[in-house]
Amino acid sequence: MFSTMLRGAIGLGSVIVKARFSNLKSIVMISTYAITVPLGIAIGMGTATTYNGESVGALTVQGILNSISGGLLLYIALVQMLAQDFGQMTGGLLVRLGMYFMLCLGAVSMMLIALYGEGDEHSH
Repeated sequence: MFSTMLRGAIGLGSVIVKARFSNLKSIVMISTYAITVPLGIAIGMGTATTYNGESVGALTVQGILNSISGGLLLYIALVQMLAQDFGQMTGGLLVRLGMYFMLCLGAVSMMLIALYGEGDEHSH
């Protein structure tokens, strides 16, 4: 839990610094994060005893949220990160092919990690 909160705080801080938001906007963003994270944890702890992860409603909500998260990650990866990185490339054909190969290798690696993790989760 601590590592998740730390990554969120570092991510928010880097966005604030990079975007050069005003002091007021920065304070609002930090305060919102500082309030909503513990509130979300408290709600999760409060509903943990009554939560049935195998119910139709829970699986539907989980599927919808996973779809939204996956879509956001794809958008960020393909539109914001790759377009910027590949657009600024200053190498020849061999460098481009190497970058595309490493991109595909990374995607296949992540797929294998996801499949392995999913297999472990259902074997218990």
